Amino acid sequence: MTNIKPTAKNLEDVREMNLSMVIKLLQKMKVCSRAEIAKASGLRQSTITNIINELIECGLVEETGNIEGCKGRRSIGITLKGENFKVLAIRLSRKCFMVGCFDINGKEYDITIRAVNQDQSVEEVMVEMENIASDIMKHTSGTILAIGIAVPGPVILSEERIALVTGKVGWKNIRFRERFQQRFGIPVYIEHDANAGALAEWWFGHNRMERGTHMYVAAGQGIGAGITLDGKVMHGSMGVAGEIGHMSINCNGPRCQCGNRGCLELYASVSAMVKRINDGIDQGGITSLHRDSTVHQIARAMEMGDPLAVQAFDETAEFLGFGLSQMINLYNPDVIVIGDEFTIMGERLLEIIRETIRKYTLSELSDKLEIRFTSFERDPALIGAAALAVEKVLKKPTAILEK
Repeated sequence: MTNIKPTAKNLEDVREMNLSMVIKLLQKMKVCSRAEIAKASGLRQSTITNIINELIECGLVEETGNIEGCKGRRSIGITLKGENFKVLAIRLSRKCFMVGCFDINGKEYDITIRAVNQDQSVEEVMVEMENIASDIMKHTSGTILAIGIAVPGPVILSEERIALVTGKVGWKNIRFRERFQQRFGIPVYIEHDANAGALAEWWFGHNRMERGTHMYVAAGQGIGAGITLDGKVMHGSMGVAGEIGHMSINCNGPRCQCGNRGCLELYASVSAMVKRINDGIDQGGITSLHRDSTVHQIARAMEMGDPLAVQAFDETAEFLGFGLSQMINLYNPDVIVIGDEFTIMGERLLEIIRETIRKYTLSELSDKLEIRFTSFERDPALIGAAALAVEKVLKKPTAILEK
């Protein structure tokens, strides 16, 4: 049998994998001993010692004093010093954009939110976004390693552009990665906002799972889903997997801006709920609401028992439950997390979704399925943009050591 000698490339790949694994374990374990890291990773104690020493030298890890380690013995604790290494996160939506700074542990440092007005050109929004990003980077301590961007539409991976943003013209032609990389000179990564939300739940969520199929549903002006299998986003061949908003539920339904008929987001989104209320007002329905009410106004009207608000919401929520039942039959997820604007409707939304899912899925699937709202107070897509950048950085952690 021929002995295969390890090459420099092989050894470097192993080093990258070991570094990445140790950093991720430190993210999860918060404070631990070297022996606990060795046990959890399966690596030799000597290998862990060398890795930790490297990470301490570059400022990514620090010792915390004595802690109770394996078998009750006192050991020197170690923890990630996340504030030294940060990422910039950008979240573009149909109505606003957010720019924020996070460290590699997901801690938030600085967030700026700006409304996107209907009369603003795409170029004006992009320039404002870049200027805010530049200002945050100038006033942030530590090293900015990368930029993550979450956008409100499916991303064609090979072209790194948005395929479609319903209700917004011009965004599909913007090359976000190329533009921001030229401006700031650091790696830039782009992702669909629903996929970003899924990454946020996986990396930084309070109820994060170790393994399994996880679905994050962005239920707002549009509808999208991000699906992760053991923490890896399912993109499909082009990058548009999970685009449930444009899944047709009525082949003879109204025409969607995407060109299809009867798309789910025409029935199950916040925009669809507002349209139902507008139609009801036009038909003389009894309501305290006015045309084009906001989701907050609708929620308040529901609390007061407004009949049109309640009817419009219930119909919209039932359609969302129906759309999700199709995804459950396809993917059999362990958990579905609901995020975005619709979450303001509270427990009533989850009740209708659960009831509808029970009607249209196998009981074996629905009985064991967990459905809940996101645990984040901040927009999960913004946090997910940070998680995207952190995930990419930690795939090549030697870049951190070289900073």
